[in-house]
Amino acid sequence: MSKQKQLTIVCAIITNDKGEVLLTKRNDPGTSWHGKLEFPGGKIEFGEDPEVAVVRETKEESGFDVEVVRLLPKIYSSYYPVEPNDFEFPDTELQILIISYHCKIIGGEFKPDDREVMSGAFYQKDQIDYTNALRYCKEIVELLDN
Repeated sequence: MSKQKQLTIVCAIITNDKGEVLLTKRNDPGTSWHGKLEFPGGKIEFGEDPEVAVVRETKEESGFDVEVVRLLPKIYSSYYPVEPNDFEFPDTELQILIISYHCKIIGGEFKPDDREVMSGAFYQKDQIDYTNALRYCKEIVELLDN
């Protein structure tokens, strides 16, 4: 019987002066998430403020220093069945709560953590391949216009 776990993650929706959105490609070999487009971000540590977590996770994954512009107005919940090759959460069904922040770059340079990120680029909103993105990517990008 599989275990169940609920995680809360934060995502940085980073835009540049052209209105493009930064997306990274996930490095998670053997899982259905591998190679999918996603936003920089990750798990909130116990006791950590979500805004602090999004700044920390963005720096860890992308090399960019960011500043939070605003909290986006919706929290999403995603269910993931057991991933056979998920080494972090073996034999575990996951429910992931997603808190998204619109952020801007204030420093640093793009140096992805190759353990988690294969590559990254800025995309025009209408040119993102949402069929190759993690769940709710499109909905979260659309929140930028609210």
